[in-house]
Amino acid sequence: MFLTFSDVLSTIVLILFFICFVFVCIALVRTMLFKNDQIRVLNRTSLSSDKISEYQKNMVYLFNNEIVEALTQLFPNCFSNGEIKKINDSYLYTYRNNNFEAEGLLINVPISKMDKNEITVNMQGAMGENTYNSKTQLYCVFDALENVFLQGGDPNVNLSIAIYEKIKTNEDIINYLYEKDEKMSLILGEGGKILDPITSGFRSYYALIGVGINEQFTIRYKTKKIGKGKERIEDFISEITDKELFEMQIEKEMYPAVMRIAKDMTFGNRFILNNITLFPKLGKRIIEEEFTEINKAWITRCSCSDIKEEDNNFYVDIKFYVSSNEDYSKIINMFDSYVIKYGLEYTVINKKEKSPKISYHSAVYKFVKSLVDECFSDLYTSSYVINDEVYDRESQKIGGNVIRFIPIYYSRDALISMKTGDEEVTFSSMDKATRFYEEMIIQVGGKQWKNKI
Repeated sequence: MFLTFSDVLSTIVLILFFICFVFVCIALVRTMLFKNDQIRVLNRTSLSSDKISEYQKNMVYLFNNEIVEALTQLFPNCFSNGEIKKINDSYLYTYRNNNFEAEGLLINVPISKMDKNEITVNMQGAMGENTYNSKTQLYCVFDALENVFLQGGDPNVNLSIAIYEKIKTNEDIINYLYEKDEKMSLILGEGGKILDPITSGFRSYYALIGVGINEQFTIRYKTKKIGKGKERIEDFISEITDKELFEMQIEKEMYPAVMRIAKDMTFGNRFILNNITLFPKLGKRIIEEEFTEINKAWITRCSCSDIKEEDNNFYVDIKFYVSSNEDYSKIINMFDSYVIKYGLEYTVINKKEKSPKISYHSAVYKFVKSLVDECFSDLYTSSYVINDEVYDRESQKIGGNVIRFIPIYYSRDALISMKTGDEEVTFSSMDKATRFYEEMIIQVGGKQWKNKI
């Protein structure tokens, strides 16, 4: 006996309903199982009054003296065992072990300003220009190395510390090391950070470990002064800044990263992002609206300079921080209609290529993650693609294992104060950072990172 059309249709509908039911059940199970068990809050290290006094005295000395002189006086064992060399406007500290099989480790330390700075200290920490990342990080790196020497014995590592002014990058140092045929097993750069829930949108404190940098370039748009040139270029800027030209797009290969950060979210967001392959549009909306720090990698941003004059022209420089889904040629084509509309010409004046990404499955990523877990047991971690200003792009020339992470926590207030020039950092955060660098030097020397399969 043959089935009627209505019977066949009912059977198909029932099968489809059953399949959807199974998918929803799997999604619910994933949401309930794949989650962070507890909310993690960054705990402050309890420091003795003597340790606080030491930090206060040493930070004031570092900020009020020339960098090399201050480092030499504060960390005598570092400089009796190693040396510092000036390379143009930058400095390179090197310690070389006699073991020809020793691993190479480069730590990049960009400084906002090389000269002296005003600083104030209290029982909690330090405040003043250049405390954010900059000289604070420099102090922690050398403090860690000094501790390794004081513990008795030479670290089994060929250590390089690049100290350079941010705006000038580390290119001179990298070229110097490249010409000497120096190869680094691990390079620790800038860009990754520790974020609190207010800044990140998560429930817990998170360490974002940078595994790559997106493309960046600057285009100069110019027009003749005649024919209301300034008004035309003002209208051009107004139109491109008022419109949402760039849409956030999350590549499918990045879905695992989304699912990892979803573990720390509330049930509703976790349900969508843990199953983003089923709900790509909803997942994109959640990340776009609620997680502004994380979504930078997936949306192109641009910033405009002031309008300037040159000979018979007005011009504006627009810097593009390019998402991982777009590229230089695509953005050039996107702006063609505006160039024609306002009678402009353009020139690319600075272009920086994207760097190769390091897999979160790699040994070097797992090694850095294990250090974060060991030194900051109160953090969760996630890989992170940087789409921002980074000054150590050249590092890739002397080693492929470039991880970007600065182990210094800054509160939301500190991040805001950084933008107003009133920077601050706590001694508790510095103490944790020093331990991180110390463990990194010791474990790279012991080749522990190679065991992270």
